[in-house]
Amino acid sequence: MSAAGHEVRGLVRSQSKAGLVQAAGGTPVVGDILSIPSLIEVARGCEGLVHLAATVDSQAHAMGQSLAAKVRVDGTYNLSAAARAVKARRLIIGSGTWLHGDHKDVITENSRVDPYGTSMFNWQAERAAMGAHKPGELDVVVLRPGMVYGNGGWFRERRRRLSGQF
Repeated sequence: MSAAGHEVRGLVRSQSKAGLVQAAGGTPVVGDILSIPSLIEVARGCEGLVHLAATVDSQAHAMGQSLAAKVRVDGTYNLSAAARAVKARRLIIGSGTWLHGDHKDVITENSRVDPYGTSMFNWQAERAAMGAHKPGELDVVVLRPGMVYGNGGWFRERRRRLSGQF
């Protein structure tokens, strides 16, 4: 249960990851961001869906950039389809400020985008999400935080590499 009193479900690909969601106060559900039927099953009864799934650097490097693109972009299309199927009211897509490239000024909603490298996946995911936006039916929100911190994230992995724990 979230601090605001909402039931929060966390998608995990295997039962072995369920403890991470439980430790954060959520209910783990096993599914796959790359499978629409799987997402529909786990999203039943949800009012809103959030897409923050991504591959960790070492996984993307070992499996190729195509996996990173699939998780971000295909995952967005799949989650959009699942949201429509279960009649969820809101879809939130996590993106990032790196879409603005080497931008020196304050970044606003009107700032130009200049995606490059893996930030292109977030840009494509944003476009996919906004294509699903239907006001009053499925409201889509795109968030571009400067950084996202958490277990399994870029910062933790980088810290381990720099400290020689790999």
